[in-house]
Amino acid sequence: LVARARTRGATRFAVLGPTSGFGDAMRASYSRAVSAQGGELVATQSYAPGATSFGREAAALRTAAPDAVFVADAARTLALVAPALAAAGLACLPAGSSGPRDGRAFTLLAPGLAFDPSLARTSGRYLQGALFAVPFHAATSTGAGRVFADAYAQQLGGEPDAFAAFAYDAYRLVRGAVDGGARTRPALAARLAGFSAD
Repeated sequence: LVARARTRGATRFAVLGPTSGFGDAMRASYSRAVSAQGGELVATQSYAPGATSFGREAAALRTAAPDAVFVADAARTLALVAPALAAAGLACLPAGSSGPRDGRAFTLLAPGLAFDPSLARTSGRYLQGALFAVPFHAATSTGAGRVFADAYAQQLGGEPDAFAAFAYDAYRLVRGAVDGGARTRPALAARLAGFSAD
């Protein structure tokens, strides 16, 4: 996400997330990514888990004038954060768009956890230029992913999410190692270590 935002010209980054183990881990990871990509982390804002109002945090982010804001939370929270950022004068717009007269254009960055197709309906106007790191999305999958999604829907009903896709991939890796002769835990570990992400 940070690398993609950098290609859009972002240099000033901010992060907004809950005060929780997940939020702390995401802030630390994001900070490392910003540094590795040559960006500057200009603001970090936190809120209590389960918060539903983000005006204070959004105003603080607006003052920091970021080019990109990473929101480390689930879709239901993002649906509340996005309009709060807009109300504070931060407009999430497609790359190359000019910002509002009295505000600032920025790119909203979000992990796969924050993606939900319903966001287009509930908060789409506030997420026009957002970037999501979605590791698997059944509706847009192709190739082997499409085959998996179709089989999942036929057998279990509904669309598989990223967790179902990861579980399927993990099963196939283990099954392949066992079929390849791994009969003990050390042998299985050795075989799995040899597999590539391809």
